[in-house]
Amino acid sequence: MPTEIKAWKCAFCKKYYMSKGAANHHEKKCFHNPATKSCITCGNFLTVHETVYVPPSDGDPGSSDYDIQVNVCDHFKQNFNDAPSGKRGVHFQTKCTHWIPIKCSRDCDWCKTECVLNGTKESE
Repeated sequence: MPTEIKAWKCAFCKKYYMSKGAANHHEKKCFHNPATKSCITCGNFLTVHETVYVPPSDGDPGSSDYDIQVNVCDHFKQNFNDAPSGKRGVHFQTKCTHWIPIKCSRDCDWCKTECVLNGTKESE
């Protein structure tokens, strides 16, 4: 039978921790925390969709084509999905000197004080 536990959740991502200290330690370096100035919360971080074209094998052009999601740093013009030399491509970083806040497309009162997207929500 399952046992109920008390856990601490990061305010910026979906990770849970058994201790409050571990959760606080994680939040200080969490890629989703705007205060860390990491790629995911940067205005230079773009997600684009590209179509992979597969040559037809059954005579029906386009039937095997599919879309992929690609994450790109617009400042460095580098793809996070590329894998040069067998490595995992560009790695997310924190404290980037080229970090810029995401421009929120909404202009509501909530965004001005609480929106994680525009970098105004502070870590607790």
